[in-house]
Amino acid sequence: MADVNKALLDIQNVKQYPVIILAHNKTNYLQTIYSKEGYVLKYQCGSVEDRFISKDNLNIDKISKAFKLYLQSNILWKGGIEFEKINKTKPASFRLGYIAGSIAVKISKFFKHK
Repeated sequence: MADVNKALLDIQNVKQYPVIILAHNKTNYLQTIYSKEGYVLKYQCGSVEDRFISKDNLNIDKISKAFKLYLQSNILWKGGIEFEKINKTKPASFRLGYIAGSIAVKISKFFKHK
């Protein structure tokens, strides 16, 4: 679990698309994107119509806790974070999230089979 904190700190130095994605499969995932204002948390549960984003920028502690609980399949991972549904009139962000989620699933499967 300490690797979660390291990864969250590492993306602060990424210049292009500083993101971490945890995916159960192509349609169920949790991701964070880092900016100088803080971390934003997004998740999808099922279809692209069921995508949500945190209302506020979050600190590393809240993101770390959410990621650790999500990795444990603990339903309390959203604890204290307010989310709003992502407007589905932004197809580019949907495609990007879907592609990123698909890549994360493939990477996860690759490492599980080693």
